[in-house]
Amino acid sequence: MRWIKGYTRWLELHWANPAYAGWVIMGLTACFWLAAANTLAGWLYVLSGTCLAVLASAARLPMMLLKQIDLSRSPMYSVSVGETLSLSVTLSGKPKSYAFYLQCQDELPASFAAIPWHTVEFYPQQEQYVWNYGVIPQNRGAYHWDAVHVRTEAPLGLFRCQRRRSLPASVLIYPEIVPLKSCPILDEFSTANALIPELLQLNQLGNDGTTRSVRPYRQGDSRRLIHWRSSAKYNELRTRELEVIAGDSPVIIALDSGDRWTEENFESAIIAAASLFHYGEQHGMAVQLWTAGAGLQQHYVAALETLALISSAETEQTDLPNAPVLWLTESSHSLQSLPPGSISMLWSSPEQGQIETNTKADIVLSSEMNLEQQLQERLARYS
Repeated sequence: MRWIKGYTRWLELHWANPAYAGWVIMGLTACFWLAAANTLAGWLYVLSGTCLAVLASAARLPMMLLKQIDLSRSPMYSVSVGETLSLSVTLSGKPKSYAFYLQCQDELPASFAAIPWHTVEFYPQQEQYVWNYGVIPQNRGAYHWDAVHVRTEAPLGLFRCQRRRSLPASVLIYPEIVPLKSCPILDEFSTANALIPELLQLNQLGNDGTTRSVRPYRQGDSRRLIHWRSSAKYNELRTRELEVIAGDSPVIIALDSGDRWTEENFESAIIAAASLFHYGEQHGMAVQLWTAGAGLQQHYVAALETLALISSAETEQTDLPNAPVLWLTESSHSLQSLPPGSISMLWSSPEQGQIETNTKADIVLSSEMNLEQQLQERLARYS
């Protein structure tokens, strides 16, 4: 039976596969032809020839109909795991004088939940149909898929024809964001950092601000700070010095992506980092994300994109900022080299057994427990 199903599917994808009614008429046509050959009755020859003509037309019309249908995909927008990803496909073609049905199915990645065939009804004189649907991603990452399948038995319903239409799509799925009503860890860490004078200017070392003066270019200066008008006037590169404005000190969430993790704990740490960053953005903190491969990320979208694509044991590693960080790790050995004032969040690993009671970690988390509840606990050192 497998080879029969494989053969009929090949017919459906490359030519046209007879439906149940088509097989019945093909059987009747064979009977009429055999009876005509036995009796030499002319009317049986006419009847069998008429059936063959109907079958030939019924096999050709669905293929012609699908060739006249054009498909286009609307832009997609990134969402987080657990949210609904909205997709839209527009089917358009020449209007017909009769109504007909099509069935569509998007060739989604294997990690997405498979969607059933969707039936599209084209009415007379209708030029296009917009198919809107949604899926809920279960895993973060970048996803790509290439095609939409369309099939029909119109207009006679004797043959089914299916075609795979190229319609590339790509979308970035952000990690899940836990809705934190409160986060004493981040609140108190931000308050503690604000008391350190050296950190008041750390957030102002970027490329934004008011120009205070212009000085000769020094090796290592950012090219974005080059003052091109002065450089042309003096025939040498000149760099802008920015006015330092007092403000909130940065809250750096650092994910130890340069070390190896167990998969479950790493995904839990990514969710925690995204949730903490989201909470900090909502409450007006100068929150930043640091990863071993990407370094510091200040913008919300850039941080989510980094977390969506990140993997453990990154080969290219940047230096950890020389400032207190909120350190997310699974390795207790990494706690020894943290800058003063840092807070460490250590994920327990089943392979390592129980974490030692004398560990230097400020918070010990487990991927098996409720992450939202663990992130909303008060830190002992600030109690």
